Amino acid sequence: MALVTISGYPCSGKSTRANQLAAYFEKRLGEAGYDGPRLRVALVDDEGSHVERAVYDGGSKATSSWSHPILEPVVPFAGTYT
Repeated sequence: MALVTISGYPCSGKSTRANQLAAYFEKRLGEAGYDGPRLRVALVDDEGSHVERAVYDGGSKATSSWSHPILEPVVPFAGTYT
């Protein structure tokens, strides 16, 4: 599993760039010449994953690296080797 994260100031183009990257990866993975592993692209954003703003402000305590609320939407896509 590859994980790409994007951060930046509000209204700096993070969502636009994330959508561009997702479209690019999907295109490349679907090309006839691609002979790598079968992968899928998942775009996880704050609104779709219902991440509370307090997560970014240190308002949430995590008990392990995968139990932090900001990572919960990613866990279903994580493979066995992550």
